[in-house]
Amino acid sequence: MTVHKRRTGLMALCTAGLLACATILSAGCDDGDDGGSTCTFDQSVPSARYLCQSVVLEREDPAPGISIYTFDPESGPMCLNGSNYRVIARDGTTDELVFFMPGGGACFPGDGICLAENSTAPRTLPNNLFVSNDPAVNPLWSGANLVLINYCDASLHAGDTATQQPSGEVRNFRGLRNVSAAIDVARERYPVPSRIILASDSGGSLGALIAVVTLRAAYPDTPIFVVQNGAPGVIAGDVDPEFTDGLIDGWGVRSSVPSGCTDCFSDGHLLPIVRYVLDTDDNVRFASFTSTRDSILNVFLAAGDTGMTAADYERFVRTELPALAAAYPGRYGSFVINGTAPSANSFTLENEGVTYGDWLTDFLSGAASWSSVIAPPPE
Repeated sequence: MTVHKRRTGLMALCTAGLLACATILSAGCDDGDDGGSTCTFDQSVPSARYLCQSVVLEREDPAPGISIYTFDPESGPMCLNGSNYRVIARDGTTDELVFFMPGGGACFPGDGICLAENSTAPRTLPNNLFVSNDPAVNPLWSGANLVLINYCDASLHAGDTATQQPSGEVRNFRGLRNVSAAIDVARERYPVPSRIILASDSGGSLGALIAVVTLRAAYPDTPIFVVQNGAPGVIAGDVDPEFTDGLIDGWGVRSSVPSGCTDCFSDGHLLPIVRYVLDTDDNVRFASFTSTRDSILNVFLAAGDTGMTAADYERFVRTELPALAAAYPGRYGSFVINGTAPSANSFTLENEGVTYGDWLTDFLSGAASWSSVIAPPPE
């Protein structure tokens, strides 16, 4: 089912290099019969409920082809500390569209420990392999249009609630609304991409598991390639199966989970969401990088008092990821290296005689030979 949302009239003030405005983005809009504008998306998708509601307070164009969108927090998007959320868009030279979801720690629900690195939204693009538009650094999609989904919500891009600490501090877990704002920007700026690459880094890769469902509601027919650079969805599993449920409920994520995904957290991992997506959407594929003992994810799991060890994480990586690849040949694969690296820092990284860049190139081209590359345990 499709819903049409009426947007308000525009009110804009344009100056050289700066567009200051108070407007609901007209993402995915068509002109209505009454001269207004409507915004369409699949209403049956719970995580899409905030699409077309983001109000832009200011658009800055600091360089040709680059724009910074700052949002009104009263319309939903907001950082952990209540400050303004920002999305950065960069025009490319192709019709491909890349969304980048960075990581950066998290705050546990309630009065739990906070490991968030950013509680405000930066105004600059990160120095990241997936963001670079230098073909020498990023030969895979350096020419693509780019939308940065800034990370400052401390709920892995997925939360939809707020909690008050004993100190009086309010933690605003607005990840879902922030992702929706970024998609609004993309649909207005890049309405008809040839394909979408949802690229993510570390904890951002966990947020991508909900974001891909929201993206599909906004871009119903576009091929989506999910590239997870670390954190493929392995969490605490049978060591602490209730840990994942606690995060999902504490961050207000459960209401965003598709109604058909009834067992998405039953095994203590987030990998059942991947299964759900692959079962219900033939136009999505996943390529997941991880090391066998990801240092950042293991710090996160230890801080959550899960009882997980690095050996437990490796056990899950070596059993759960191959099982996914076997169930969805050609549509899911993993690039697993030995060690503790939280993410790959170069496309030239080699594993079992295959570079990460070549592996992703085969993934993006749909090569029949593409499959998982998993390093055997060290002797």
